[in-house]
Amino acid sequence: MSGGMNSVDAVKKKIKVLQDQAEEAEERAEQLQLEVEKEKRTREEAEGEVTSLSRRLQLSEENLDRVQERLAAALRKLDEVEKVADESERSPVFRYLKQNKNQYLSILTGMKRLYQLYRLALPLADRNT
Repeated sequence: MSGGMNSVDAVKKKIKVLQDQAEEAEERAEQLQLEVEKEKRTREEAEGEVTSLSRRLQLSEENLDRVQERLAAALRKLDEVEKVADESERSPVFRYLKQNKNQYLSILTGMKRLYQLYRLALPLADRNT
């Protein structure tokens, strides 16, 4: 019977080895499943971040568009004001006033002095009458 025992022992051994391999394969499958789930969560989080960043980027681009429109409008207005200023400076009246500014200032200063003298003299004139 020792030959039969050896066969049974060999089969038992082979079954034990196969069971151990099956357990190892199941454990490895569980580990891989956990890794897959972790990778899936990581991917979902990354997709959420990408969606959030895409929305923020879109809002920033819209804000940039509005700012650029406002800048363009401001530059147009500035250009219009510069044109008006240039036209004003070219007008003969403006050039005449600019050339005679000092003369007008000295006349104005003299008129202010006369006014002050008049204010001082008026009370004296009232007393004498």
